[in-house]
Amino acid sequence: MNLSDAIADSLDPAAPAFVFNGRVTTYQEFHSILGSFTEIFYLQGVRPGDFVGLFMGYDPFHCIAILALARLGAISVPIDPGWSVYKRKRLVAQFGVQTLVSYNEGHEIDNVKSIRLSAFLPLKPATETVFANYVPQAATPFRMSLTSGKTGDPKGELLTQGYQLDRIKKTLHDCDSNSRVMPFSLNHPMGLTIAIGVLTVGGTLVFPTAYNSESFVAAINLHTVTHIFVSPTMATKILALVPETGMAFPTLRHLRLVGGAPSEALLGALRSRATPHVFVSYGSSEVGPIALATPEILAAQPRSCGKTLPWVKLELLDESGQVLTPPNSGEIRVKIDGAPTEYHGNDKATSEKFRDGWFYTGDFGRLDADGLLFIEGRIDDVVNLGGPKVNLDWIDQILEKHPQVAEATSFVMNDTGSPLIAAAIIPREANIDIESVFSHAKLEIGSHHPKRLFIQHEFPRTPSGKIMRAEVASSALQFFNKNPARS
Repeated sequence: MNLSDAIADSLDPAAPAFVFNGRVTTYQEFHSILGSFTEIFYLQGVRPGDFVGLFMGYDPFHCIAILALARLGAISVPIDPGWSVYKRKRLVAQFGVQTLVSYNEGHEIDNVKSIRLSAFLPLKPATETVFANYVPQAATPFRMSLTSGKTGDPKGELLTQGYQLDRIKKTLHDCDSNSRVMPFSLNHPMGLTIAIGVLTVGGTLVFPTAYNSESFVAAINLHTVTHIFVSPTMATKILALVPETGMAFPTLRHLRLVGGAPSEALLGALRSRATPHVFVSYGSSEVGPIALATPEILAAQPRSCGKTLPWVKLELLDESGQVLTPPNSGEIRVKIDGAPTEYHGNDKATSEKFRDGWFYTGDFGRLDADGLLFIEGRIDDVVNLGGPKVNLDWIDQILEKHPQVAEATSFVMNDTGSPLIAAAIIPREANIDIESVFSHAKLEIGSHHPKRLFIQHEFPRTPSGKIMRAEVASSALQFFNKNPARS
């Protein structure tokens, strides 16, 4: 089965497929727009196997464009509008993008064909005769799925339509034709999976007017949203806009935190002020969901990301590659039947992460006696300063326990010739008592406490909301060179 067939099978023509800007688009209208987009792309020269970049926002047209390209057997490549022009050009060259689709003009790239969708409005009904002879199969590639790019340029995996349908079955939770769902960013593999998945079960996708906390809060209650997928950062911003008492979102049956581990404080606030139905998922862009923590699990173990999902084989390894038993901590590797096994066009990265049928996540974690998985940080975030190894993620968590610290990111500085731990913090209030934060760090962390603290108002992040630690460190060092910091 291909993606078009999966969506058609769930079709109730009069049911709402999308809600956006106060307008409801029925499934009948959705299929008409999908046909028009498909014909536009075909007449503009898009053919099976073409790589087509999508420079689009958080709206129904983006979702429909992905499906229209899939109908033609083309491969969509997400080009996030938040990326710099330089990064967009690098991604276009890296994945051989031949055509760039955007809604408005002004996003063109030299030597790449441009399709501007606003030029075709109002849409004309498709004849369907020009592309009807081609039918994609389950094995037809349709998407270049990108990693977060937290440690460099994103890497890509070529996903087939059949694999995407399998990932949908493993990711959707309690969604049906009555569900109203606000998905994650469509440029992220999780967001794409949720969006297409909701359409396969005949549910409704709700897109707020903008991808920000104010629009999210307004849309959830206005459109009786039942499911929402957000990063911990977005969840924190949403909480800042709702009352301190009472349950802000009574219609929510499922609030899933993705793209990073939440703090205990954030979980508690969400459960008491947003909805009791909070879930936390752990997975990767490469292989999809790995573990899921239900509200019941989080009530007992708020730092856990839940139990490994039934189709996932998970092992923990020591530094020599030997398999560890609980409760020992080690590097996490997973094996999932049918999951991608390589990065497209990147043999070096493939050999590092995909080995002997296993995917090496780069995360450090442990399993407890009940089989619950706890993520303890990234392997890359464990540093050696000439003595015991230090987990930077652990330092972040300790700093964030201070009542005046909203978020923290620690890193290693080498400005004096000898490495030391430093940290950047986002304060909860303008008049933060930095001496109090230092005292807290010294008491709770000991000799490896941050020797320098930098105050920032925001951190650079990947599209999924993960903090880009290397960029934080770089900007902090530049600041220090001009303004000596506390040590």
